[in-house]
Amino acid sequence: MSLLPFFSSTAIVIGLCAALPQLAAMLRARSAAGQSSLGWTLGALVNVLMAYVNYVGYHATVLAAGNVASVAICLTAVALVLRFGTAAAAEVDAEGRPVEIHELATTEFWALRDMLEHEARRRDERHELVAA
Repeated sequence: MSLLPFFSSTAIVIGLCAALPQLAAMLRARSAAGQSSLGWTLGALVNVLMAYVNYVGYHATVLAAGNVASVAICLTAVALVLRFGTAAAAEVDAEGRPVEIHELATTEFWALRDMLEHEARRRDERHELVAA
């Protein structure tokens, strides 16, 4: 066995293992912030071409199957980017006017914002008690 099939197999496994956490993060946060549908589409195209080369050129069915799995992951990521990345959330500012946000925030941001608002309200209440 030469190093070519070994390195090819290793590259496919690493590629699959690198993409799956990205999909999980998008699903968990219900946000595609920082993701590019063009990048994932290019990844799918490259894997389609590599599947063809591996299957037709090298008769490496296992490597081609790994490329097909990568294509499926890339297309799933494109679907998630289109689902979560195009929606614009709307908030209302202090005067009641709608404020558009062009990217969905992550769960951590909203949790931090809620904690900061809670602390600000607590301090305001404390300040009012001291002033009275």
